[in-house]
Amino acid sequence: MCDIKQTNMWQMSILKQALPCSDLLVQTPKNNKLLAQLPPPDYERLVPCLELRSLSAGQELFDMGENIQHVYFPTNCIVSLTIALADGYTADTAMIGKDGMVGIGVLGNPRSFNRAYVRCSGFAYRLSVNELNLEFMRTESLMRILLSAAREQIMQMAQSSVCARYHSIEQQVVKWLLTTLDKIDGDSITITQGEIARMLGVRRESVSMVMGKLIAFCAIACTRGKLKVVDKARLLSMSCECYETIRRNQTVFSKLAIDSMPA
Repeated sequence: MCDIKQTNMWQMSILKQALPCSDLLVQTPKNNKLLAQLPPPDYERLVPCLELRSLSAGQELFDMGENIQHVYFPTNCIVSLTIALADGYTADTAMIGKDGMVGIGVLGNPRSFNRAYVRCSGFAYRLSVNELNLEFMRTESLMRILLSAAREQIMQMAQSSVCARYHSIEQQVVKWLLTTLDKIDGDSITITQGEIARMLGVRRESVSMVMGKLIAFCAIACTRGKLKVVDKARLLSMSCECYETIRRNQTVFSKLAIDSMPA
């Protein structure tokens, strides 16, 4: 059992010195959708083992080939998973926000098959892999939730592959904006058009053209390195079927995880 109450108090005091109190007051493990699904007894037992961490954009959480020591449950940040090719080129394979857990590969093997780094800064709760494994031995609840999340992540990656092959760049960009908004709190994303182009595997000029159209339609507003969604309904009207498919499957997987909990 972990006994880190004093450690967490010390960590909170450090965070309070560095961050506005309003940012800390809104942080709770239940801001992460996976932790929020835990039955009350399991949630209360796990909370003292969670460490609130402030994560900065660009910060590496673990690298490809490393043994993962901690998993992360984002509350309002986004973490990208990338794979490096032999020529040095890297490609984003998935993004994890408040709907998931970073390091879900430890369910099969602690050795990471990708690199995880913070795409958009914010907060996450960190849990040691040792404590995660102990929780698996105590109850099935967390394991069932994480297995459902793993299936959901695979589904999203498969849907994105279909989208990249059959849908226009405009539809891909709109889907990316909508799915990213669902992973954070608020309506603003700190990212450049070049980064969006790299994640989608398309030319930056193509993304710039789409952004110009969305701005003209008053769907988004852009400043240097920051994007704000002004009219989500407009984006929804321009999206392909992939976004709704992802949202619908998320609801199904969450319900299945909850329904499978031991009585």
